[in-house]
Amino acid sequence: WNTLFSAIQEIHPFSSDDIVISLCYQNWMETMLAAQGWKKIQKVIVLNWMGTLPKKKQGDQNISIRQMKAADLPQVFQIDDSCFSSCWKFSQTTTTLAFEQSAYATVAEVDGQIAGFQISTSDLYRAHLTRLAVRPTLHNQGIGARLVENMLWHFSVPWIKQITVNTQHDNKASIHLYEKLGFEYQSEFFPIYQYPTA
Repeated sequence: WNTLFSAIQEIHPFSSDDIVISLCYQNWMETMLAAQGWKKIQKVIVLNWMGTLPKKKQGDQNISIRQMKAADLPQVFQIDDSCFSSCWKFSQTTTTLAFEQSAYATVAEVDGQIAGFQISTSDLYRAHLTRLAVRPTLHNQGIGARLVENMLWHFSVPWIKQITVNTQHDNKASIHLYEKLGFEYQSEFFPIYQYPTA
């Protein structure tokens, strides 16, 4: 660890403006980072979908869901950039990679304009909602819920046994949305540590 992290600092010396964080997937990572002076700042929780499939609605005719295309990526990136704080933002490269590696990616359109999007991955038996964002000016209009419901319908196949999503433990709006749609928090979480660049 010391060799690798020192090499990173040589290539890119951190300034006080930099935010360097680590998501700890294993207990040994948390122990090691704490010993190196990193500070625990947050945790990411895992929610499992335990609900029943939502009914397909005929209402909300002004919201349409379609599969994401490569040509949508500039607008998708702009929405992502406007929705997340600095340490959670995706770069254009990361957004493009997430789209290219997705199992299912959709956009919601309102009056012909992209209002939000979701990107999901899957393996042999599990699907994961990787990214969900709605333009801030269009929050609380059911767009996020429609995107998630559509994703749930897409993955309602016999071989998908689990659908998960991650969010910050203090993101009350996201947690409320996911719980309303049948996701439950079952005590699984990953701590977030920040490197002291100042």
